[in-house]
Amino acid sequence: MPSSKTTTTAPKQLELVKHGQRWVFRYTPGGEREVLSQIADAARDQNTNFDWFDAAVLCHQMGVRISAELERQTDPPTEGKASNEQTERHHG
Repeated sequence: MPSSKTTTTAPKQLELVKHGQRWVFRYTPGGEREVLSQIADAARDQNTNFDWFDAAVLCHQMGVRISAELERQTDPPTEGKASNEQTERHHG
């Protein structure tokens, strides 16, 4: 199982396939604002078939991914750890 550090620093990719065209946006953690700007630029470009709905789908993908990563990093302690902490408080 990869460490949370590996998980949070690994390059990320958002991908959308539409009408046989594949849109791929790559970024590293911390670069979310920049990739969102690139997605918006693609949606504004009248020379492509990438539209604001497509941008919303990719932004949603990113949000789901970030949420899952945050959840993994903030998982509550296991029962063994919690019971040990309670025992220490009662005896301390």
